[in-house]
Amino acid sequence: MVDLTADESRIPSVQVNAAMVEARGRSHRARSRKLGAVALMAETILVIDDDPAMLDFLTQRLSPEGFTVSTASSGQDGINQAIIRRPDLILLDLRMPVQDEITVCKVLRANPKTQHIPVIVLTGVLLPSQLEEVRTSGADDFTFKPVDLTDLLIRIRAMLACRTIADPAERSTRYYEITREAAGKEWNSLQ
Repeated sequence: MVDLTADESRIPSVQVNAAMVEARGRSHRARSRKLGAVALMAETILVIDDDPAMLDFLTQRLSPEGFTVSTASSGQDGINQAIIRRPDLILLDLRMPVQDEITVCKVLRANPKTQHIPVIVLTGVLLPSQLEEVRTSGADDFTFKPVDLTDLLIRIRAMLACRTIADPAERSTRYYEITREAAGKEWNSLQ
């Protein structure tokens, strides 16, 4: 059981499976009830996607995990919400009308109020040319749709655990170490 008041609370769970995902949600809700008037500061995730079904799906899946989820259905709305709400992490759809992920990510990285917020891009298809665009736009990572919830939770928790590391190279190295370790343990638990 993770004590959310300890410094280790930022370290992601290494082994994630459906039972643990549900248990974490139950334990978070139990701690929240037990603390009563003392509110826990849930980490906030902003989901930017033009598909209402995807917004609803991610909200329903991430909220029980203890995250506060806010949504935006356009790039401009997402930028505005990121500036106002200052989420801990952004999940960003690659393909959106008007402002695509590349534009949104570049705007977020150019703004001192949002440049530090980790961004994970969600995409159904990623061509090699798009991969380079995603990397140069300032996105921290990407994953594919349909979303594998276990994989996404590993990425989210690892990204949140590493976000305070100032050096980008060190942050990136640590992030990939955590995700690789977590994915390996998840894979081993399935065999």
